[in-house]
Amino acid sequence: MILENHIPTTEISNLIKEFYFANIPADSEVKYKPIIDDGCYDFIFFKEKQTEFEYGIKKQIIPIEFETFTISLSNPPYKLKFDNSITFFTIKVQPWLNASFFPIQSQKGIIDLKTIYGNEIIELHKKLFKINSFEKQKELATSFIKNNTPILTPTIHFVKNICQEVYKKKGITSVQELAEKFEISRQEINKLFKDKVTYTLKKFIVIVRIVAVIKHKIKHPELAYTALSYEFGYFDQSHFNNDFKRICGVSPSKFFKELPPFLDRHK
Repeated sequence: MILENHIPTTEISNLIKEFYFANIPADSEVKYKPIIDDGCYDFIFFKEKQTEFEYGIKKQIIPIEFETFTISLSNPPYKLKFDNSITFFTIKVQPWLNASFFPIQSQKGIIDLKTIYGNEIIELHKKLFKINSFEKQKELATSFIKNNTPILTPTIHFVKNICQEVYKKKGITSVQELAEKFEISRQEINKLFKDKVTYTLKKFIVIVRIVAVIKHKIKHPELAYTALSYEFGYFDQSHFNNDFKRICGVSPSKFFKELPPFLDRHK
């Protein structure tokens, strides 16, 4: 199994949150990849097509028929399931550019990105899997993103500042606190945020908080869930469990019981 990721530190970090590559051979014991909704949309490039997307408590299945796609659903847990080998490359964009890079409005499900980017993304897909260098793949992906960079309006910069404040506080904040900090009404901050990120500000705050919890728990596996919840501002265990299940679709204990290797990069 080959897993590689890179978090940009240059000016491209204003556009891209992470590059990720995975190659899982057919004889691997791993036959699924859990997906955590982190509030960021992804350009996903699959080399193979024999993959299924499982979502929801009822474990509904959608066959993935596209080579380049993004996922837009709201009922976790999510899994990519496969029987044979799987190879994919992902470009995760910054949340303040979700709507700009992915003008899919209210579409839900597996979204074919050829309908948005046409031949350009088809050619990028071909090139990504003709080379065996993660560094070269990142260069190709960076060039694609730069060629399609939206106009960074004052509103986008404003929403970026909100996102960065939420990240800075690891989600331990509220819509009211953010509205006061940025001297804007709750109604207006919610409207501007939802328009660019496509998530409500309240849900984004919860997402950032739970993702921070997951990363911290991975680094500190000895922490009890009660201590973990207190460390991230939860003074009610049921509130913590409800937020965790809302984002991940399962309880904390079930999630961490069989931690998949895809999350090892957070150690």
